[in-house]
Amino acid sequence: GGVVGLCVGLNLLKMEGNFIARDTPSGFDEFLDAETVTYLHQVRAQLRELHQEREKLETILKQQQEAQKRVRNKYHSYVQSESNDLVQQLDANSESTKLLVRNVLAEMHGRYNEVARDIQASRVLELLIASSEESELVSLLDSLLLSGKVARFSSLAEHRCASHVLECVIKRAVKFESTAKCIERVCKLMTSEDLIQLMIDDRGSHVARALFSQLSGSPDHSEVVERQELEGCLITKTVNVSGLKSLPKLEAFDVYPSLLDSLLYLSRILAEQIDESGIQNFVETPAISAALQGLLRALRARSESQNGSEFKTILIRLCKAVLTKDIETTLSVCRHMPGSRLIECTVLSIPDEEVLIKLLKKVFRGKLWELAGDSSANYVVQRVLSVVPAGSSLLVQFLDELEPQFHWLLENQRAGVVLACVQAALLSTPAASKSKSSSLQLQKRITAALASALNATGTSHKRCLIHLLLFPSHNRLLRWQDYVKTLDFDGSPSKSNGHSSGPRVWALGSLIAQALLSAGVGDASRCAFDSVAAFSRDEVLCLSQDAAGSRVLEAFFNGKGDGVKEKRAVAEYFVPYVALLSMDKNASRVLESCFRCDAVEIEFREKIVERLLQQRDEIAETPSGRFVLRTCRAEEYRTRKDRWRMTENARDTKREVLNDLLQDEKRID
Repeated sequence: GGVVGLCVGLNLLKMEGNFIARDTPSGFDEFLDAETVTYLHQVRAQLRELHQEREKLETILKQQQEAQKRVRNKYHSYVQSESNDLVQQLDANSESTKLLVRNVLAEMHGRYNEVARDIQASRVLELLIASSEESELVSLLDSLLLSGKVARFSSLAEHRCASHVLECVIKRAVKFESTAKCIERVCKLMTSEDLIQLMIDDRGSHVARALFSQLSGSPDHSEVVERQELEGCLITKTVNVSGLKSLPKLEAFDVYPSLLDSLLYLSRILAEQIDESGIQNFVETPAISAALQGLLRALRARSESQNGSEFKTILIRLCKAVLTKDIETTLSVCRHMPGSRLIECTVLSIPDEEVLIKLLKKVFRGKLWELAGDSSANYVVQRVLSVVPAGSSLLVQFLDELEPQFHWLLENQRAGVVLACVQAALLSTPAASKSKSSSLQLQKRITAALASALNATGTSHKRCLIHLLLFPSHNRLLRWQDYVKTLDFDGSPSKSNGHSSGPRVWALGSLIAQALLSAGVGDASRCAFDSVAAFSRDEVLCLSQDAAGSRVLEAFFNGKGDGVKEKRAVAEYFVPYVALLSMDKNASRVLESCFRCDAVEIEFREKIVERLLQQRDEIAETPSGRFVLRTCRAEEYRTRKDRWRMTENARDTKREVLNDLLQDEKRID
């Protein structure tokens, strides 16, 4: 009876409504006696106590697990930091360091795959690899990569921790001939499908880029490796920087022939794949686009090295495949970010000028205007204009297509294209162009088109060209001029933040103005210098304290044109306010450019220094002020005035001699 009652009680506990919680188990009175009911209540109480004990135990267990996790994370973070400090402090060439690395790697042998995937241990493995010797690397590569072939390599490359270990292994392995051959074996096992699958993965893309750069012997400047905390541990995080910025820095170092063979092999299978299926698959994600950009950068670096003809050939083939396999597809992929970045990098990577002109003419002639209005494709247009050889007929054709649309481009936030047109026209100097007259005529056309787009036509309006570039509408310019009239540049504190309520200088307009002022010769330079000279004193002082406006004034003083009279006139505006301007982070740079300007005489520079010395202590308390004092050599002027004058006179003489030489070269041309 007791067993039956217990079973009934346990079943009742499962019943909805918790039947046993009732004082009297109604419905069972007819077959349960009082003793059984009492027994069931006792069972219920015991079960409740057991349930409460279980909850307490679960809570304690959870707390212990959390405490263990915190301790484990702190321990691993401590081990990582200590390992990092230990490796950095030890001499890589010492026997103790070699012995430490050898022993630790020996203990890991057979478990490299597991260690590389662990969030804490992978970082320690990276540190050990960076200090490992050739023999340890051979063993590691054999266990980590070669035993599992391409499948193992791909699996590790797509793991959040192991991918960074792979990058570290690749960068270390290329330093030794035997390990370089191991990398070659892995590369030669890859098919085009394997390589594309690696490049399309977010993490695998970083591994592919590291592989391309190391195979070519050119460091990849497009990535920055940082450390971030995850689950209480420091892990490696690779941050992308635009690959386009790294192209001017390309250089290739000597590497083992096996690595160069691997780079050629990977380049060929990708070129064959693009020739067969086009570039559509290479612009689906930013990851694969960035990886292909990495390959183009690596080939470009290698093509410019000694004996780089073979790499130049495969690079041209790859660029032709990207640009001309399907021109309609090429133009369409320019309209989204991954595609536009790839096309930009391709255009920049073409190593031969003749091939460059042919490809640009075939793909982009008559299409620039369509692309210029797109939010992504307009960057491709800017890049194309920047690489077209100066003085070529193709540049004239491109400018003919875009010049009538300057007004629309400025109104629709595509001023970057206008800036690229101006820079391309101004770079077409007489030395680069076939004739001086055609070069100056091109500059004159672009300046006239720009003035027309800004409604700065006519004799009086031409003097407002820079005004309208900085404040791109007559209404906005008038509001700024009215605002300037409310300022009082007497050195009072309220003038230091005088731009907070006035119209801001247009940053892109500032860049266009700087390009015009830097032209040096021609109608563009003359018009720009006249326009800056037309600013009033208060307007010049206000611009000097603006981040974008100050750059225009710097370009004005640094310009190589004939505006000596204009420079001296504007420079005189600064004399009463030297102390105030020297303490402003923007105006101080303008003051330094003014001091170094060829047009100003030594007497003017003396006035500048004397004004600085009157408030030397106050100026020296500000960072910008200290730079101005150093540039003007104020301390030397105060203690040894004769020596200061002698140095300045010597500099003026050198400048005159240099200018005479430059003028002689122009006459010869």
